[in-house]
Amino acid sequence: MAHSKTDTASPSTTWRFAALAVEFVAFKAVWLACVLGAARGQPWLGPAAFALSVLAHIVLIRPPARVWWLVAGLSVGGFAVDSAFALGDLLRYAAPVPLDGMAPIWIVTMWANFALLFGSALDWLHHRYALAAVMGAVGGPAAYLAGRSLGGVTFTADIAVIVVALAIVWAIAVPLCGLTMRRLASATPTPAA
Repeated sequence: MAHSKTDTASPSTTWRFAALAVEFVAFKAVWLACVLGAARGQPWLGPAAFALSVLAHIVLIRPPARVWWLVAGLSVGGFAVDSAFALGDLLRYAAPVPLDGMAPIWIVTMWANFALLFGSALDWLHHRYALAAVMGAVGGPAAYLAGRSLGGVTFTADIAVIVVALAIVWAIAVPLCGLTMRRLASATPTPAA
């Protein structure tokens, strides 16, 4: 009896699914470590979890080298954005380490953690800018609202204003991540065969 192609998954499909599962679990674990660590006065818990996630990515997932440029860039951009929210008295972060009134280390870690997804789990989103914008506009504010409910951040202005501001930022940030990864890919020379 002949087997159809759908009877079993190929090893590469199985590995891809396993890698995505690891990446999803690592992303959520780091997110929770960041928010709950900050809420409990342990702001270094998130960065420590992120370090373990980076190790898992290097060993198990092996993201393209260009993703590390995105991680660095989005960390800087995220620091600027969340510092602006703090300085504009829209948000107040739990455990504001290292500087009160600026984006804390744990929120910058969350930006880096998000950027890491573009090396594998969100690689399908690199060229889908409209979808990326919608996902950012919905997912960004949702993450902050969840962080608020867990005690990681306090909204110090009207909630509608904050949600709209977050939606705008994330509607720009997510497609920009995809565009950056595409540009980095086109600038990376391919090895000769």
